[in-house]
Amino acid sequence: MKELLQKDQVDIWTIQLDQADNVINALYWNLSDEEKNQFVRFRYSQERKRFIVCHGAVRQILAMTIDKPINKLQIEENQFGKPVIWKKDGGVEIQFNYSHSENLAMCAVSPTRNVGVDIEIIHPFIDIEQLVAHYFSYEENVYFQSVDSKRKLRTFFTLWCRKEAFTKAIGRGFSYPLNEFTMLDGRSTAHFKPVKLGWRSALAGYWFYTDLKVNDDYACTLVVEGEGIKSLHHHEWVMNFNPE
Repeated sequence: MKELLQKDQVDIWTIQLDQADNVINALYWNLSDEEKNQFVRFRYSQERKRFIVCHGAVRQILAMTIDKPINKLQIEENQFGKPVIWKKDGGVEIQFNYSHSENLAMCAVSPTRNVGVDIEIIHPFIDIEQLVAHYFSYEENVYFQSVDSKRKLRTFFTLWCRKEAFTKAIGRGFSYPLNEFTMLDGRSTAHFKPVKLGWRSALAGYWFYTDLKVNDDYACTLVVEGEGIKSLHHHEWVMNFNPE
């Protein structure tokens, strides 16, 4: 691997999606045929351009990390839509996940651990209370109702990012009931905090999360499989016009 990852390391890449036309044109040729068919479905030009940058940049990051030509990357999806890169023997070559919202995308990469990341721009809408009642756990509902009204919007998106990142990390998406697990900091001062699952869950005790600071306009969370993450390496993605 060019960018050698240690067993207990996770790399976090921030990708600015609004790029110059020459960057967008170059990244277009990184896309798979399926991705090229997908991006034309977007109604607006800006959405199409951001799609190209997000998917093209993620491919560039992964190719650099596993030292493989971009056109040799075979990114597939599991039955719930989580992207994977399989080895020829059937194992997973590298663990990764990505998320985008407006002008930003985040990509998490790990050599062995399942990861999930979610980023959301914080914006007002009218259904927050209904979403909290329906999708949040009892403990999260109680906590949300105790929050000052001025902080409710950010609190909602913080909790929502945590939930999405967890369902992406376990590779189940929204097929896993969102109200059956709790992601509250409580009094914990640990950098990575445990996801609280019901004692009957086979997933209990294996998943940890941390909120990532992007800027005041976004909420973002990383979820990692297992304890003992020793380092998070943060990177700003920059276009490489001449990947080896």
